[in-house]
Amino acid sequence: MNSLFMALTVLIFFNFCYLLTNSLKKSFISSLLLGNATILWVYSSSFWTQPIVTFCIFTAFYFLFKFNSENDIKYLLLAGFFAGYSYISRFASLLSLPFFIFYLISLRWKEKKTVVKNLVFFSIPLFIILFIQMYWNFYRFGSSFDSGFNRLFLSSKFLIPYLTSFLFSLSRSILVFSPPLILGIFGLKKFFKEQKLEFLIIAGISSFFLIFYSLFGFGISITGTAWGPRYLVPITPFLLLPVCFFVDEVKWRRMLTYSALATGFFIQLIMVLQPLQGEAISKYYGDLKGVIGTPFLKTEIIPQAKMLVKGGFHLWMFDSVPKLIIGLILLGISLYSLWYCISEVRKFVEEQTISA
Repeated sequence: MNSLFMALTVLIFFNFCYLLTNSLKKSFISSLLLGNATILWVYSSSFWTQPIVTFCIFTAFYFLFKFNSENDIKYLLLAGFFAGYSYISRFASLLSLPFFIFYLISLRWKEKKTVVKNLVFFSIPLFIILFIQMYWNFYRFGSSFDSGFNRLFLSSKFLIPYLTSFLFSLSRSILVFSPPLILGIFGLKKFFKEQKLEFLIIAGISSFFLIFYSLFGFGISITGTAWGPRYLVPITPFLLLPVCFFVDEVKWRRMLTYSALATGFFIQLIMVLQPLQGEAISKYYGDLKGVIGTPFLKTEIIPQAKMLVKGGFHLWMFDSVPKLIIGLILLGISLYSLWYCISEVRKFVEEQTISA
């Protein structure tokens, strides 16, 4: 299911980029960066909840953006549904709710009745899903507000070291494990110029996620269980969205784009071709104690790459003959899809050039 959710996330990302730029080529290249050069690829084969949360939150934002341009109530209902589903998938997704509400209010802030109506339609599916969750909590644990999760320790002393880790350390930096996000930074200026309100939403949701998980001390966890900043997977498409304004035919931009794509592809491929080698990583890092011992200049990419070079890879399709057949069929479908997308984009660009 996670593979499906990540593929749909890339599809929504493509559509979002096309709405912003009206360019199939820019949208296609931006989508390649997201799907093949960020940690979304790695986590598409995991059992964690981050993929579905990523899809739901980003899709909710996409439909709110569609509502802004087309003023169709169905987009509000869809946005509310996906927002609600993301919250019951992982409660930390509630961090995005204030920004969705702010977005809806800001769109028609001079028309109070319209604002109230929009919020009501957005809230209907949202509250239905939350009510179902509360009923389930009561049925299972005797309280509508008891979800059965252990409460984690939150402390402000974690904020600075772990926030710094999420941004700059080689062991957990979101920029190290998803290099195309650096290009997204380059596209921020034009994105802000053309989409100021959307810029605020992206900046707000991303900042809240970064701060929230830093307060829990999740900035660095050298345990051999995650590839990069797992908890930041949901904000990856938000951070990369401005890249569609950076992608261009200018030579230096094209070189940077392809370099980021190649680097990110290699980093994800290391993990895609083998299971996470916890023992090798622990040996590489040595004995770590406390925040002071946290390595900012070491990364598990190195020991994992060494094991891959030595032939330590594993793919599920090689476990048995039936799996091999299924794997080859899926591989063929993927390659055909890639060829089809590239050919259609080229055809469209050529038609546009001739008509111009």
